[in-house]
Amino acid sequence: PNNGIFSLVDFKEAYEIDESKVAELSRLEIRPTFHARDVFAPVAAFIELGIALEKFSHKIAMEKIIKLFSEPKIKEKNGREIIEGEVIACDAFGNIITNIKEEQIRKLADFGSEISLQLGERELKLRFLKSYGYAEKGELLCLINSAKHFEIACREGNAGELLKVKGGERIIISFEK
Repeated sequence: PNNGIFSLVDFKEAYEIDESKVAELSRLEIRPTFHARDVFAPVAAFIELGIALEKFSHKIAMEKIIKLFSEPKIKEKNGREIIEGEVIACDAFGNIITNIKEEQIRKLADFGSEISLQLGERELKLRFLKSYGYAEKGELLCLINSAKHFEIACREGNAGELLKVKGGERIIISFEK
């Protein structure tokens, strides 16, 4: 479904499944109530078998894909490199997850460096670390999470509660040139 579910997936092409072609190719009846069985399972099998996507789908323009979050903007301002993004969620542990991707940060910062950022109205300087274990207990830090997104966390604490973040807040990260 094109309902924003793929907002965090970084893909270059998109295809829309043609249910009539899936039914023809799979020789299965497609019922309107169980698409996981009748459409998605056969499509997964077609892909695994190397059947060309054009046999059961058609390419669609990337502009038609619904994105729940904007793409981060990278620019220069007052002699500094700036990344403007947004908080997309706080997870169950209170980690603040942003839409900023690993490659955007890693071009401008190394692990161990200090990162200046504005989160909503709050200005912070946090250490950019490889993992939570490199921080002191209770320390706010920033890192790249397992989904390859920039995250703000608190070792053995809840960064979302500490910083009163819920999601949707703007984040601006700035780097010396």
